[in-house]
Amino acid sequence: MSEGYLRHLLSEEIADLEKNGCTADNWENIKVASPFHAEHVCNVHFSGNVALGLFEKEFTLPGGVKKYSGIRNATLHNCEIGDNTLIENVHNYISNYFIGDDCFIQNVNVIYVEGKSSFGNNVEVSVLNETGGREVPIYNGLSASLAYLIALYRHRPALILRLQAMIADFAERQTGNYGFIGNHVKIINTGTVRNTVIADYATVENCTRLDNGTVKSYQTALSRRILSFLRGLWLPMPPRLSVVLSGRRAM
Repeated sequence: MSEGYLRHLLSEEIADLEKNGCTADNWENIKVASPFHAEHVCNVHFSGNVALGLFEKEFTLPGGVKKYSGIRNATLHNCEIGDNTLIENVHNYISNYFIGDDCFIQNVNVIYVEGKSSFGNNVEVSVLNETGGREVPIYNGLSASLAYLIALYRHRPALILRLQAMIADFAERQTGNYGFIGNHVKIINTGTVRNTVIADYATVENCTRLDNGTVKSYQTALSRRILSFLRGLWLPMPPRLSVVLSGRRAM
């Protein structure tokens, strides 16, 4: 989001948005960065508190198709949208999310946070023994060596309790009512994204469902697309890119 100040919409800007097919429960709850270009916001319904960044960038898609940043055909509820982001064709709504700069979100069903979420942190996963007793609490930062200690050093109960307490404390600090989608994120042709944090430079494409998790990435990460049904999973990723989701990890 631009560091410039957010302001309320002017009456003529509201009139332009309404001409573009936009509606709002209360226009007073909508704030925008300056300069605001209403022509890049079409067929959008706003509810709750919404903040919109600048729309000054054009995306070039594979095949040479160009699309300008903006919001088209969507419903936004309690959202903050960063600068130069494109949100297009959201079939249901986006609710309770902070979305970063230079994101490309197109053809998704629904993106929302429901209640308080720790985004996949401190979810216990049964390993080694299907009858239980060696559960490993996964979290954003879990390493193979730490998982090994938690699963196999049950003869050191003080150590295990201390590690579990540290992970629980970390998860508590990640818990909140709002989700985050970082900068330069692409979410394309995706179904449901629920209670999920998506870090900078991640790409989610042709995914049916992301539920209760954290997707990690950064600019130099190897390309990896999430292409299948994901619910309660932590997928192994190539070096420099990992996904933490509630459930199992392939070791």
